[in-house]
Amino acid sequence: MLKTVIENGSYVVLKLSTGEDVLGKLTGSSGATVVLNKPRTINVQQMPNGQVGMSLIPYMQLSTDIEVTFASEHVIVIANMSSDIKAEYLRVASGIVTAMPSDAKFKI
Repeated sequence: MLKTVIENGSYVVLKLSTGEDVLGKLTGSSGATVVLNKPRTINVQQMPNGQVGMSLIPYMQLSTDIEVTFASEHVIVIANMSSDIKAEYLRVASGIVTAMPSDAKFKI
């Protein structure tokens, strides 16, 4: 079996036992917990023109915490973010408002 080592500081996607995908920067992990900085989840919505759009929203919308600790028992899979998703995550999580490039693969 091939295992990829994911180190602290990596940008990752967690698949939770609830089915949610959570994106963030891995800042800590142990046998019992996984800690993400600025966790985001994918929000899918239908646009007025009928197309489907996606956006990244804070995982805990009512919390001011920058880091969130997940119980490892609820994390089914942890994997590195794809480069396109990582670029969008960094754009959104930075807090700096920028225009999205017209050739971006991740459309909002």
